[in-house]
This record gives sequence, C-alpha cells and structure tokens, in this order.
Amino acid sequence: MKVYTKHQGYSHTYTIKKFSHLTAASCKFMIEENGVKRETSVKDYFRDTYKIQLRYPQAPLMETAKKTYVPIELLFVKPNQRFNRLLSPFQSSQMIKVGAASLADS
Repeated sequence: MKVYTKHQGYSHTYTIKKFSHLTAASCKFMIEENGVKRETSVKDYFRDTYKIQLRYPQAPLMETAKKTYVPIELLFVKPNQRFNRLLSPFQSSQMIKVGAASLADS
C-alpha cells in the first residue's frame, strides 16, 4: 500500500512494508549532530527536527521498504489503490452488508 507524508514541507511517498511492534517513544536510533553521535527516539527526533509534538507516541510505527520508521499519525493513504488479496470471511460479510444497505436506501 502506498502512503504519503507532508511533514517535511512537501509530499513524500512511501510503500508500507509492515507495521512495527515498536512505538515512537520506544524506537531508538543513533544520529550525528555537529560530529557528536547520540541516541534519540523517533518521538524526540520529530519534535526536535520538524517541531511536531506527536499526539500518539504509543501508537505503532509504519516500517517502509527502505527500513524507515514513520509515525502512523503522519500518514495519508494515497487514493485509488487496488487491493489484490482475498478478504477474510468477516470482511466479505461486512462488504455484502454495506452493499445491501446501500441498495435498500436507494
């Protein structure tokens, strides 16, 4: 599935690989500033770099195909994407109910 972000001042598209069990508060990585390496969390990185205070730092992160982690609250789903997998029986029954209800309202 393709998603995009706008927090960098422009639209950047990502392909979702999976949703991580890590959160913005718990996912830590090393960055280098002025020749000094230090550890930071995704939450602190977005606060310091983009001036974004995450509202849901305990929500799972999205992992991209290039091993980048992005908080899901900053993602927008690109429109008009096809879903080429089978739905679960529950999902199929819900789709049928919605379709039947829409026809009954017409």
